[in-house]
Amino acid sequence: MIEREFGKLIEKLIYFSGQKNYSLAMELGYDVSYISKWINSTMLPAAKNIKNISKITADFIVKSSSESSLRDISDYFEINTTENENKSEILKKTIEEKLSESYLYSYNKNNKKTLKKDIRKNNSIQTINPTLRKKYLDDEIISFIEEAGLSDMTVLCNLFSLNREDKVHLAGIRNGENNKSSNHKELVKMKYLISFDSDNDIKEIIFDVMLFINMVTSRGRINAELYSCDFPSNIFMSAVKNKCAHTAIYNNHKCITTITSTDDDVVDEMYHTLEEMISTQSRHMFRKKTPEEIIISQRYMNYIMDQDLRWLVGSVTELFMPSDLFLEIGKNIFGDEKEALIKLKKIDTILQNVTYNSKLNIIMYESVFRTYVSSGNMTFFNKPINLSLEQRQRHLSHMKKLLEEKDNINLKVIENSVLDDFKNEEKPSMYLSKNMSFLKENPNEDSENYLIINDKKLDEILKIFFDKIWKERINDNEKHESKMLVSESLRYIEILNDNLKF
Repeated sequence: MIEREFGKLIEKLIYFSGQKNYSLAMELGYDVSYISKWINSTMLPAAKNIKNISKITADFIVKSSSESSLRDISDYFEINTTENENKSEILKKTIEEKLSESYLYSYNKNNKKTLKKDIRKNNSIQTINPTLRKKYLDDEIISFIEEAGLSDMTVLCNLFSLNREDKVHLAGIRNGENNKSSNHKELVKMKYLISFDSDNDIKEIIFDVMLFINMVTSRGRINAELYSCDFPSNIFMSAVKNKCAHTAIYNNHKCITTITSTDDDVVDEMYHTLEEMISTQSRHMFRKKTPEEIIISQRYMNYIMDQDLRWLVGSVTELFMPSDLFLEIGKNIFGDEKEALIKLKKIDTILQNVTYNSKLNIIMYESVFRTYVSSGNMTFFNKPINLSLEQRQRHLSHMKKLLEEKDNINLKVIENSVLDDFKNEEKPSMYLSKNMSFLKENPNEDSENYLIINDKKLDEILKIFFDKIWKERINDNEKHESKMLVSESLRYIEILNDNLKF
């Protein structure tokens, strides 16, 4: 059983590594008496230092442990790694996370804060039954961005528990849609701490998930970091560093009260409280990987070998290509990356012999597919490319062959969008499986990243979302219609290609 107390976990890790308290103290730059006090639970380090302490301790334990000790630590934390994964880095990350979690547990258990009565009059406004979006997110927060070009803003919320107007507006802030000026991208840094309903009781799951995916995959005009964090769903908090702090309480998707303060002490306390939550209670919502990284690290290969594959295809991709075309394009794009080309050959072998023989449930936008047929625009491992008529013909021929011969491939088509609210937005992509799921950023000159989901609750919500669309929004006849769409499109390409030869 993993120790929950910070000091006990430190003691356990020192024991595993075969080191002494003194050695860790030297590494951290502390007197050895501090380590003893942590272990004896008579003292905890300051909250502002815990992130650095956890990182240095994790590095020290891994570097100073023997191979057998590292195996013992892996068994203790129940870490399973594949042959190709960096075991040391995974161990460091796990130890760092567990130390932060145990610190929070010990802090809450042993250090109850004594509230001091403060009779000072704060610069604050309280409103009962307000419209959060119109009154405060616009008038207070955005005005500070416009006036000062501030550098830091932190938002904590259960996005799906807000009313529709507020959640749409928050997504707009992340994308910079609510800013009159377009010159703030380098000046504004936003951090979102988002909690997801543990019971998956999301009343507007299709709208909420579509909004969320568009929020995280579209090209934002504000630098944003997203974290997962567990907290009550009826609370919204935000703090603009050195400017203002805002709190709202919700009930049944309705904002019932808000408090906005510009008092320096209140703002500072709120901002640093949220920053502390990022350090001790949260985790990155996604692990970002470039196309090269997801290929070379074998994460893509591991994904296509997984079970229960479900795809929402927002752009035509490398999937369903014949081997010769797949490798031809791969060489054109990744020609300078020899390791990537080797891995691409392995990926193609798995796609042709394993993935396309497994059960696949695929939802594809008809509008996206028709655009590809007419223009040749697609993405190859999230890198935008354009295929010639001849290449499109080879691609569609192989796709048609697979759909006709493989009963395990279930392709359904939706006309333009899952919801009319998003019909003019870029079509998002979502790739789900039993053990790994990811989204893809809409590719542009700044980013072509894959977003590997790092939150189990979010992963569950996305799977519920997909199944709901699959069962309720698309009828079974769509499978036959999708085959007809591919056949007709292939015929169209063949006619064009034949005519251009003369």
